[in-house]
Amino acid sequence: MPYFEPITGTGAERRDAFGATHNRTQPHRGGDWGFTNGSHRKPVTAVHDGIVTRVDYFAGMGHTVMVRNINGHEHLTIEYNHFDERSKLKRGDRVVGGETIIGLIGASGTYVQSKTAYHVHIAISTQPAPHMAARATLKDPFKLIDDHPATQPKKQATPRKKKATK
Repeated sequence: MPYFEPITGTGAERRDAFGATHNRTQPHRGGDWGFTNGSHRKPVTAVHDGIVTRVDYFAGMGHTVMVRNINGHEHLTIEYNHFDERSKLKRGDRVVGGETIIGLIGASGTYVQSKTAYHVHIAISTQPAPHMAARATLKDPFKLIDDHPATQPKKQATPRKKKATK
C-alpha cells in the first residue's frame, strides 16, 4: 500500500528528519513537515489508510491523532502531532491515505521550537503510542513514503453521464 505526503501545495516541505540530533539531547523520533512561508491551519491528510485509535492532547506533543493501520503483515501506529486545534475525527473513524483530513498544521505542545513552529510531526511505530515507544520500534516516516510512494492523491471517481433520453 502506498504512503502519501501529509501536506502538499506551494511551499510544502520536509523539515527535521528522523534521527536528527541538532539542538536536541535525543535523536528526533519522527519527521516534520511544514510550509516555507510559515503557513498554519493548512490541512494535513492521512499518510496511509487506517482507523483512528486516539484523539488527545499531550503537553509535549500538543493536539494529537493516532491512527492504527495494517501494512502487509506489520501493524503500525501513525501519530500526528502539534495540530492547531483538536481534530474533528473520533476514535473508530476510518481514514483514507491522501484524502482524509487529520487536522490543521499548528504549533501546539511544549516541544515546538521557534525554528520549527507551524508544522506537523509524524511518528510511526509498531507500538500503540509512538511518542512513548522504545526507539527500536520506530520507523522513519520519510523513508516509508519514499519506499512506498503514492504519486498522486487518490482521486474521486468521475460520475458517469446519464444517457439522453428521447
